[in-house]
Amino acid sequence: MRINKLKQLNSNFYEVTLKDSKYKIHEELVLKYKLFLDKDISQEELEQIEKDNKFYIILDDIYKYLSKYPKTEYEIRKYISTKTKEVDKTYEKIKHLIDDKTYAKNYCLEKISFSNDGPEKIKKDLKYKHIDSNFIEEALEEFNEKRQIEKIKKVIDYRIKINKKSLIVFKKDTLAYLYNLGYKINIINKVLNNISFDDSELKEKELEKLKEKYDDQYLIKRKLYEKGFR
Repeated sequence: MRINKLKQLNSNFYEVTLKDSKYKIHEELVLKYKLFLDKDISQEELEQIEKDNKFYIILDDIYKYLSKYPKTEYEIRKYISTKTKEVDKTYEKIKHLIDDKTYAKNYCLEKISFSNDGPEKIKKDLKYKHIDSNFIEEALEEFNEKRQIEKIKKVIDYRIKINKKSLIVFKKDTLAYLYNLGYKINIINKVLNNISFDDSELKEKELEKLKEKYDDQYLIKRKLYEKGFR
């Protein structure tokens, strides 16, 4: 079979035309097998080229996957395993593009800047990505107690603006909310213990609602107490 046409594609591949058939062949194989115009190729050579080319097609797909956003070693190995059984061999080709330490640091800084996630949630997320615990701890040094308190204050300030509950219930709910976001209870309480607001107006509104619903004064008082109004 003779190469009738050789066309360079936008990627690292060439389109090689043999008779009426076209093959997308990686440039390294074009050079390795000296696939030049008018060269004759045996069926055996073609089969070997196609076999070798599968690796480069997979590699090209992995590069595209990597280009979307940063990946961890665990994520990329998992992705490679969906493409080929030769995970280690393939990973060796792209491992210079993977840096879990830098990933952890950038991930932490991004969460600090653009989310309300606390350090425990960030740690959990990075562990899920199988990041080394030393890298995680080093990255979280950026999220010191001072920065945590600043974030907690902003969350509390916003929740106060939309609050319709008693001070007691507000603090209880906010503690649970911030804990679920990944902040430690002792740090949350450092801020919450200094929070206070007048909930008398909210109490009056709640009292009016309860009076419309119940006639029993004892029951009304109990309902108010359950809602945190004292």
